[in-house]
Amino acid sequence: MTATADTADMVEGRAQVMHRALGACEIESPACEHTTPDWHHRQSRRGGAHGPDNGLAACRPCHRWVHANPAAAQANGWTVSLWADPATVPALVRGHPVTLTAGGTYS
Repeated sequence: MTATADTADMVEGRAQVMHRALGACEIESPACEHTTPDWHHRQSRRGGAHGPDNGLAACRPCHRWVHANPAAAQANGWTVSLWADPATVPALVRGHPVTLTAGGTYS
């Protein structure tokens, strides 16, 4: 994949996640401020793709909380190990377990 194609995938993936999230944090950790979200990769940016099944909309306090609490984040599906397929690992989104799809929806 070229750098341009990778950038295009990232832009499209982020757009799908933000559309799905309707401008609100999807994580809602104990630190949540319900503010305009950033992109959070469930699987490390070093190994993970930029698709909507690998991304969550996270307010900055939730994003920091996820990285500061790795065991809880993985238990809630907010992070995914490098050898797992994010599309098959449910995530707790606003208190409900859902599977994130490559098409930018929940199932």
